[in-house]
Amino acid sequence: MKKLSIIIVAILCTNACTKNEVSFNDLVEIRESRDFIIANAQDTITYVLKFNNEATISLIKAKAEVTNGIFIDNDENELVIEPIRNVEDEIEVIVQVRSTTRASPMEVEFNINEYKTRYIVTSQKSIPSNINIEASAFSVGNSYESEVTLTGSLSSEIGRKVSDGYQVVIKDTFEDGTPVNGVYRASALITNNGLISVVYSPGNISPNQFITIEAIVIDENGLETDIVNQLQLYITATD
Repeated sequence: MKKLSIIIVAILCTNACTKNEVSFNDLVEIRESRDFIIANAQDTITYVLKFNNEATISLIKAKAEVTNGIFIDNDENELVIEPIRNVEDEIEVIVQVRSTTRASPMEVEFNINEYKTRYIVTSQKSIPSNINIEASAFSVGNSYESEVTLTGSLSSEIGRKVSDGYQVVIKDTFEDGTPVNGVYRASALITNNGLISVVYSPGNISPNQFITIEAIVIDENGLETDIVNQLQLYITATD
């Protein structure tokens, strides 16, 4: 558990009496649940900020910013922090941050009465274990002008999105296993937010038959893995 103490000094002067200054020295302790996060757009880190009980809540001006993450309270990367007095009569606030699918360091900065501190959070990859491929239609015409959109979603062994940057190849084959050699366009076959997509046309082949579309995840060495999924498309005659 990482702890950091920040001394906040604020001196306020009221318009009614310039000699009567209100000042306070507050100690705030920030506790971080852990110093790493999984880049799957669902993993979270919790920060607990506890202030000295003698603090005046209205004088605590606090906010936070995150890079490569999202605050759960508002789904934004900036957050206004509003401390409260809890049931144990402690002044505190709980801030939760959610990961993205980008496996690069997350930075969380707290600004309390213009005193700042920053946390650097290691981002670990969410590794693919499964892939699911779907088509925008169950059939497609035997013409280069007829096409379907293929979309794939990749997930880890616990069912979370995978990190960005994993590559997928698409193969099309006839029932005997020979390649169809169809045409692909608008290819986005490197994962972004756990997804891939491509627009596919089988081209000029015989109608009234099924072809198989196969999606295969590629490893870091460019080799095919055993993470595979497939579907069948029925080829119709184009008028």
